[in-house]
Amino acid sequence: MNKDFTVDGFAYGANISRITVYRMIKAGELFAYKVRNSTRIPYGELARLQQENQIKPTYTNQLEGCK
Repeated sequence: MNKDFTVDGFAYGANISRITVYRMIKAGELFAYKVRNSTRIPYGELARLQQENQIKPTYTNQLEGCK
C-alpha cells in the first residue's frame, strides 16, 4: 500500500492551506513528485513536518488523499 498524499490530503493533515503546500514545495521545504498531472507528497514528509514544527496530527490514519 502506497502512503502518499495528494496536495489536498497533505494540507488537511498538516492543517495548512493548499497554497502553503505549493509554496513549501517550490521553496524546497517539502519533497513532492508528480504522477502524470497529480502532485504527490510522501507520508514521511507529514511526519517530518509534525516532528520539526511540533504540530499536532489531524487524524493521520484516515486522511483523505492518502493512497
